[in-house]
Parts: sequence; structure tokens; C-alpha cells
Amino acid sequence: AGGGRKGGAGTVLLTASYDRTVRAWDLRSRDRAPIQVIEDFKDSVTSVLATESEIITGCVDGAVRCFDLRAGEVRADHLGAGDPVTGVAISHDGNCLLASCLGSSSSDGTVQLLEKATGQRLASYAGHRHRDYALAAAFAHDDAHVLSGSEDGRVLIWDLVEQRVARALRHSSNENGGSGGHSNKNSGGGGGGSSCVVGVGAHPKRPLALTAGYDGRCLLWGPPGGGSGGGGGGG
Repeated sequence: AGGGRKGGAGTVLLTASYDRTVRAWDLRSRDRAPIQVIEDFKDSVTSVLATESEIITGCVDGAVRCFDLRAGEVRADHLGAGDPVTGVAISHDGNCLLASCLGSSSSDGTVQLLEKATGQRLASYAGHRHRDYALAAAFAHDDAHVLSGSEDGRVLIWDLVEQRVARALRHSSNENGGSGGHSNKNSGGGGGGSSCVVGVGAHPKRPLALTAGYDGRCLLWGPPGGGSGGGGGGG
């Protein structure tokens, strides 16, 4: 599975897959068959999230799709050059989306800010390295900043409106990792492991962030000075 999220009251699990589908599973049932399969995709589905009435996906074909469950409609928002989307996130107010877009040999990738209702692109964030691995971004607790991991071991935090890097954190000291291919063979840490930071998450109400890397570590970060009780290191 490319990714998964619980929907509804936590009784349905959504999984995104390389077989170009999203599947819904009833966690209360012992039946191993999915209760629904969505097949409206042209390429591998890398990420999925759910709201009360929508399923939102990111896909290798460079599109973010919003499935309106109440209206029975789907909207596909194609992001410019068609760079693969490896992660999607929704703002805490439910109005905006983030799409993590894979770069290439000549570009390092971007995070795109979209208006959820229309699919309009509002901003673009760059400065991290996103060429080989499936990275994801997240909104800070107040939706005023955007966070993303990077293949060079950093975590970047951008000002949402100004699109500038407000803070850079060092998750891993191994700056040579993260460029050796698409496999997760180094995810267990150890000698020669990748420095890639693939997972970021923000506390819904406090200025705290959690990051996960292929070095085998999860780190908790707080604001400079640790005023919120965060356990992470400095920037």
C-alpha cells in the first residue's frame, strides 16, 4: 500500500496502492475483502486522506483527486508539469491542501499549496531535496507554516504566506544518504543508512512536530527555547 488513513469514526481504513486503486476496509469485520474499491486512477496511488465527506488522493500521474462522497463526483487537479505527487495533507481549517511533488535529475521537487474547493494553486515551496523517495508535508498547528522532510536529512519549515524558509532543522547528520534509489532497504538505520526524512506530523493545537527518517529515528521538535515542552533538538 502506498499509504493509509482511517475514515469515519475510525472503523474504516483507506489504503492507496501501486495497483492504481484505493480500497476501503471495514475494521470491525473479519472479512478480508474490501468494502469498496476506487479505480479512477491512471497510475499508482501514493497517498490518501479522508474528511467527513471526501476522499483525497495523490497519484504518480501528477494529479490530486477529490472524491465528493455526498455528491458522487470526482475532481482531478493536475499540477503543472505532471511531477508525481507522493503525499497529500489537509489544513486544520479544511480549506487547503498540500501536495508533495517529486523532482527529477535537474530539479529538487516542490510542495504545492492548493485551495481544496477549487484546486487552484496558491503557493509553492522549495529548498528541500525530493528526487527519489516518497516524502510528505504537513501544516503546522496554526496553519501558518508548512513542514516537509528532505532527502538530505533536514526538515524545512516555510512561512505559508511568504513562501520563505522560516526554520531548518537537522534530523540526520548523514548528508550523503537519500540518493541511492527508491527502495526502503536502509529504513532500519545502521551503517550507511539513508538520511532521508520521509515522515512529518504536527500537533493539532501546540507548536510541536514529529519527524521520522530512514536512519531509524523519530524526533519530537518544539519551538526555539522549548517553551512548549517539545523534546526535539534545535535547528
